[in-house]
Amino acid sequence: MKQPSVTLIYDRRKDGNNSFEYKIYFPADKKSIYIPTGISVEPQYFDTELKVIDPDVKDYLNLRNALKALEHSIKDILAELSVQYDVVTKEHFKAEFDKRKSNELEQKEEYDGDFNSFMLQELDEDTSISESTYKNYMMAVNILKAFQDPLPFDEVGFKLAHELSKHLREKYNNANTINKHFIILKKYVKLANRLGLITTENANSFLMFKTATQPTHKEVVTAEEINKIIALEYDEGTNEHTVRAMFLFSFFTALRVSDVSSLCVSHFKEDDEGLHLNIEVKKLKRYNRTIRQNLSKSFSGEAERVIRPFLDAAKENGKDRVFKHILEKEILIALRNIMDDAKIYKHITFHCARHSGLTMVAHMTGDMYSVMEFGAITNPNTAQRYTHLAEQMFKNKIDKLEWNYTR
Repeated sequence: MKQPSVTLIYDRRKDGNNSFEYKIYFPADKKSIYIPTGISVEPQYFDTELKVIDPDVKDYLNLRNALKALEHSIKDILAELSVQYDVVTKEHFKAEFDKRKSNELEQKEEYDGDFNSFMLQELDEDTSISESTYKNYMMAVNILKAFQDPLPFDEVGFKLAHELSKHLREKYNNANTINKHFIILKKYVKLANRLGLITTENANSFLMFKTATQPTHKEVVTAEEINKIIALEYDEGTNEHTVRAMFLFSFFTALRVSDVSSLCVSHFKEDDEGLHLNIEVKKLKRYNRTIRQNLSKSFSGEAERVIRPFLDAAKENGKDRVFKHILEKEILIALRNIMDDAKIYKHITFHCARHSGLTMVAHMTGDMYSVMEFGAITNPNTAQRYTHLAEQMFKNKIDKLEWNYTR
């Protein structure tokens, strides 16, 4: 006896919304079952003869993968039934299909909430992540909440991923930012699936959704360009005045923007040997990594000259924070103004300061371990990248040397 066949069909009815269904035909009963996929495309993008989607359709790979995931799920059930029964009937399949749906529903009911509240609860209970990672995770969770809230577990799947991706493409220009948010959301989809809150079928269709990425290039600020920034003068109290100092201090200490922004008077100690920085790195809190530097000595004391006016002002005014609080978007605006005033025509972000400082240390020392110590880097491979970058920059300078002697 022939086994049931699974065929992708396209619903062209007026009320069918151009959607796909899987038709399961049972030879024993001469009957069929139709399983909706929740996926639809315009008629011109489906070949009715070959039963395939046109590769020209937007998000082709994601659509194809989602349909394949559902097809494999159906075929897995049929394969298991064929082991139990010589002839698989419509009733056999329907009973097994309904049983699985019922089990999944029971597992969901054990958790009082939806996917958004699940993510928030898991995030709040996770004590292993750093403050900066927590902020990134919370941003992704809030983006999903703003898109759809509440979000039932059974609505997490391909359709959600597809619609969310379109929404984020309209909101963000950077494809890597969208991809970063999806990576975080996929982590919680996997966890919810392991806990039985999201079906494997829905989880796989969400996890297989691919978001585009674009190559990143971190600009390096040269010593000559840093000197241009040092030479700039701004009125006290302006964002440019503060951000200029924060950027330079990040360059000369390799601190991240989150650590520079939260510098406190207590992070600085002074003795006969000079001004010392002692700060626990937020991003590496779980590794207990601390940056300790003599600011009066490294880089000829330039870091001390940058921070001294702000440190003294904080002490005089009885404040703990060294730099005033500035919103992230205001930092970006001020940084653009600074680069324009310094006539530095590169795409510079705040992280370029740390990146450039580490590259400078790699160039000056040629020592990977000095780079690791200076930047509180835990992975030798990361430090090695800076030494390679410094070598490439040095080679580029040699290639540009000219000799004007004429015989």
